[in-house]
Amino acid sequence: MSNGMTPPYARRTALALACVLCVFVMAGNAAYSDGDFEALWFGTPMCDTPQRLGISLTRPDSVSPRETASYLVELDAAIPYQATRVAFIIKDSTDEIVYKTILDANLRRGRNQLTFPWHASALTAGAYVMAVEVDYANDFPPAYCLLPFQKVSANHWENTLADATRALDVLENRFAELPPEQANAHYLNSQFNIAQNTLRNARRALAGQEWQRLEQLTTYLETLEERLHAALVFGGGVLEAPAYPKPESYQHISIRDGGLQVDDRPVYLFGIALDADKTLDSQMQQMADYGLNFTVATIPVGHSPETIAATIARTLDDAKASNIAVALELNQDAIAGPIMDEWPELLHTGFVNMAHTEFNTLYTERLAAMASAISGRGNVVAASMAHAPQFKYDGESVRQRFIEQVMERYPDRIDLNRLWRAHLADYDEITIWGKHEDHRYQNRRAYQFEWQSFHRELIAHTLANMQQEMIAHAPDVPVTLTMPNTAFDPGETRYSANRDSTARMMALQACVGKTVPTDSLYAINYPETHAHYALMRSYAPAKPILNLSGDIDLEGVDTPARRYAVTRSAVWEAVISGANGIALPANSTVLDHPESLEAFVFAALDINRLAPIVTAFQQAPPEIGILFSEASKIMDDGVPHLESARYAFEGASFAGHPIHFLTESKIQGGALSRIRVLILPETLAVSDETFSLLAQFVEDGGMVARVGTPIPYNERGHSRGDVIRSTSNTVLVRGMNLPTEYLHAMDAAMERGVLPDIMRPVNAFGYPIEGVRSRYVEYDGEHYLYIVNLRTSPVLCHVTGASSTGRDLIQGRDIAFPRVLSPLDPMLIRIDRHEHTATLAMH
Repeated sequence: MSNGMTPPYARRTALALACVLCVFVMAGNAAYSDGDFEALWFGTPMCDTPQRLGISLTRPDSVSPRETASYLVELDAAIPYQATRVAFIIKDSTDEIVYKTILDANLRRGRNQLTFPWHASALTAGAYVMAVEVDYANDFPPAYCLLPFQKVSANHWENTLADATRALDVLENRFAELPPEQANAHYLNSQFNIAQNTLRNARRALAGQEWQRLEQLTTYLETLEERLHAALVFGGGVLEAPAYPKPESYQHISIRDGGLQVDDRPVYLFGIALDADKTLDSQMQQMADYGLNFTVATIPVGHSPETIAATIARTLDDAKASNIAVALELNQDAIAGPIMDEWPELLHTGFVNMAHTEFNTLYTERLAAMASAISGRGNVVAASMAHAPQFKYDGESVRQRFIEQVMERYPDRIDLNRLWRAHLADYDEITIWGKHEDHRYQNRRAYQFEWQSFHRELIAHTLANMQQEMIAHAPDVPVTLTMPNTAFDPGETRYSANRDSTARMMALQACVGKTVPTDSLYAINYPETHAHYALMRSYAPAKPILNLSGDIDLEGVDTPARRYAVTRSAVWEAVISGANGIALPANSTVLDHPESLEAFVFAALDINRLAPIVTAFQQAPPEIGILFSEASKIMDDGVPHLESARYAFEGASFAGHPIHFLTESKIQGGALSRIRVLILPETLAVSDETFSLLAQFVEDGGMVARVGTPIPYNERGHSRGDVIRSTSNTVLVRGMNLPTEYLHAMDAAMERGVLPDIMRPVNAFGYPIEGVRSRYVEYDGEHYLYIVNLRTSPVLCHVTGASSTGRDLIQGRDIAFPRVLSPLDPMLIRIDRHEHTATLAMH
């Protein structure tokens, strides 16, 4: 009953074939030896169910390519249909029919079953689609089901690898003939080295019968060959200006203006942490082959000083030979063996307690050994004293010191009882730690502020001693401390250092942070790492930030395109947020897939190629300040202040303006005079001095976005009688204190002209778009827009400003708005110059 139209399955086959490289279910692979291995890998059926007829296609659980299998088609008819024609079709990747059979059947009302026997022995290895078309009525379009599948074989993979080897040899010979100064030489060289590594991994996968991995690797090689050929023959790799030259050496990196520089030029560091189970020289050389310039070496505290010195010497020698900058980190968690045998109580707190007196003495000795080994070695960009250290000072001597401080601050015990809501008959009754009922003074806000402030002073004193020990042995090495990504977690202040004072103490800042893909509103775990980078940049704007374990978790990301997009976006987002260097962990899943490795390498090359522009984004002065109160972090373990501050950052970040967090020390240092909009998230407490400065900012006409609740307490939990009043420049954040409301508040600030009129993304009605992040900057007479859609779905985006066109300097493409932004496709656009563009940033 053909209606003369193109069968619907023909229009859908291309879509099904596009899914052929998704996750497949392996079937029929157990009967043959390695060289004879053949299998059919099936995808997920895609069925279009029209009116009055349901359709499904079921394959057998086990399918051998060499044996006939029966495929079940089930049709659920609302009414009987006579002379129904059911076609069973196999099409290859070029949309050609390689097998077709037709059954004519009379469908009764209800469930009908048809079986199609077929075997795949005649098929060559490749991608196919199994299509079932049901033409059942003149008044309705045919129903259909598509089942993508692959036929794979070990012989085919062996031939593919042999072809790939020959093709790469030819392309590499052609590449060798290019002049080394050609702009895209670094990119091509990186691709060739990634290709050679992929070839080696594919051969190992073939030998190990890792069929799924082998298929992924050979598919990547085939696509890479095409891209390399295009770049060599047609110049597809020509770079966009400005093409920033790669430094000849990373052996002498200096810290300047909040970044890293070589020969007065900004550089960004990207690499992979060292794997202790692999040879050093091979790892360094591989990073250099990829075009990376950075590594992290972790030194176990359990090693002897002699072993530490020898390990560091080998590491730095191999790094120098490969022109790799190195960050060293002493790892306090590596205590298995003699250390644990001597001090088993080290882990009684649930973490390695850095406050343990004897262990801290040994640890400081190991720091001295590390510092001595790196003194005078120019390729050490940072030396971290510890990895996310935690402390719990306990014992009678600590308690007595705390009591002395309390007595000095509160000489009247009756007054102390009133403020702490305690019933102390003597100062010596004051306790530390322990579990207490909620109503006891130890759980009151006033006591917790005094105790946690005292405890953090002890931590700061220990860190200062450790730092001085390192500086005494290596005065030329930037000393830092690796901070965890827990700044917005409740209760962080109980065992950790004060981040603000630690950042001011160190020569540069170091951290850990992981990007994780999600399927919620955003395609990645925004703004977890972004908020931490912004916070660190706020603490010490003049000090660069290195992420020493910047993982990108690709576990469960099932398509090469998405792995590539997640990786590239994560790197760009980190740098735009403030990072100056990122090292993947040695076991990162990014390294398991050639497309994600390529994305990481290309993002690194692009960022260094465009380093002056990227630096301009990082150095842009903040226009929006978010209150981040240490007093409120301590009070009630930071609830609700920390979550509210993070929500404020998330929402405000989509307004397109640079953001800093304003700590109380920054406010007391005059930071309010340098911002245009102040955001007051839900805040329980600030010091009296900070409160007065906030109130004065409001009284002077400062623009404030705030929740309706006032700041009811000072840092010790004492109620205050005055409030920060609302003015004509106050925008109240109403609703549920979520990111969207803070974005609306920023929109109100822009409407009032408080924030400058910049180029930024908006929807068709002129409102900011939640989930589309952008930044605007002027550099060297040109205007640039960085923009990325962080949502899981495409977004139609307009822009404000005099110009709506430009050139994406990352991928070399012309850009015009309105434009549908695909998820995780970062762009750095040089805006086309129009009559009013030059004055855009000043309005």
